[in-house]
Amino acid sequence: MKDFSEDRPEIPPTGLGESEHVLSNKWLIGCADGYFGNPQVPGGYCQKCDCSGNADTSQRGWCDSLTGQCLMCLGNTAGWNCGECAPEHFGNAAQRYCEPCSCNPKGSLSSQCDLTTGQCICKPGVVGRTCNRCADGFGNLEAGCEPCVCNRVGSRSEICDPTTGHCNCKPGVFGTTCDSCLEGYYGFSQQGCRGLSKIFEY
Repeated sequence: MKDFSEDRPEIPPTGLGESEHVLSNKWLIGCADGYFGNPQVPGGYCQKCDCSGNADTSQRGWCDSLTGQCLMCLGNTAGWNCGECAPEHFGNAAQRYCEPCSCNPKGSLSSQCDLTTGQCICKPGVVGRTCNRCADGFGNLEAGCEPCVCNRVGSRSEICDPTTGHCNCKPGVFGTTCDSCLEGYYGFSQQGCRGLSKIFEY
């Protein structure tokens, strides 16, 4: 009976000899886990993967055995060598400190922030690292911070509530823009509105 093992293709010698970083048998020559390269080509060798200390080395295949690309980055890190913060995160990957941007969707233009400072890209009239509050002169974060429109006669100032957009009304005055007298009040003026009981006193 013919020995079919004689038909198996022989892998040409690499000249590497025995190495703890090279896996070798009748069928395969390749780099051990945690190393990359191509020892089957002339001058090829296996070198250690560099994942900036941010890869899960307890798992097999944590880096590509041919290219060296890191495949299992930890701590919200990313990139070829796990050397940068993942999208929508910021901080210092080298110190294993990457935290979520947490950009407020109501006040920001993007979920991505500055990779170093974490500052989100705010809409006009919005401030804060996460774009979570309205600037002076703007209000109603739910609507993306609109310019305050406070009635100069009925409001105490032109600054409105940064969350609701409601203006700060004078006594007896109401309305988002402070443009009307409360029920039971009369005489809309620079002093506000007077109650009917005050009028009857005169």
